[in-house]
Amino acid sequence: MDWFRILFEFVPVVLALIAIPTIVNARKFGRDPTLILLASSACALLIIAQTGWIQALLTNNSLAMSMFDHIWTVFNSVVMLTFIKLFRRSRQ
Repeated sequence: MDWFRILFEFVPVVLALIAIPTIVNARKFGRDPTLILLASSACALLIIAQTGWIQALLTNNSLAMSMFDHIWTVFNSVVMLTFIKLFRRSRQ
């Protein structure tokens, strides 16, 4: 496996790790607690799904890859719920 591809796959994990303190600090500025929960959940799910999927890819474990694909689906749903909550709030 190409090492560049592996490093590239870890970029979202690094971004999620950077985002977590930013999201936690948003609470100090009176951000909606539901948005903070959704965003924090999305970061955690991304870290779990991406690192697990990479490990499954490296070990060529198709069962694990399938399981982490399901976690990706949950992650995608949480991100979309965050967008809905964020943009519905901005209309009010």
